[in-house]
Parts: sequence; C-alpha cells; structure tokens
Amino acid sequence: YCPAIAVHTAQVPCEFEELITLIDRKTGKEAQAKPEKVRTGEVFTVRMRPRAHICVEAFATYPSLGRFAVRDHGRTIAVGVIKEVTKR
Repeated sequence: YCPAIAVHTAQVPCEFEELITLIDRKTGKEAQAKPEKVRTGEVFTVRMRPRAHICVEAFATYPSLGRFAVRDHGRTIAVGVIKEVTKR
C-alpha cells in the first residue's frame, strides 16, 4: 500500500513498513503489540518509509515539520505526528 504523505508543503509517496502498536484512545497506553490490521477511528504507531527524499523532524523538536497527513486518491485517510526520524 503506497499512499502519499503530506508534510508542510511537500507530498511524497510512502510505504507503510510495519504496524508497531495499537494505542488505547482513552488511556494513551499500548493496547496491542504488532496488530494485523487498522480499523477506522483507531490510533496506531506505525513505521513508514518515504520513496523520495523529504525534510521532516520529530514533532517534539520542530512541530511544523513534525505533523503529517496521509492522502490517497485525493482523500485524507490519516493524520499524525512524527515521533522519531531514522536517517538512511
């Protein structure tokens, strides 16, 4: 699955590499490790890999470059914040 990630003014295709954890919306704590699928309205931690170079930072370091939206066929399907950046 390869939607586009929109960060600040850039849009780059990205791949979802791994679903890391399902987060409980009420408590904010981990509810399930390595879930198999995502349902509407759930909160997840995921690992994504952009297919092109993009300038991003962790939300805690630089908030405006740490927010993103995931778009597919002109529709926003997810929004979130960047917790960690791993450089290639």
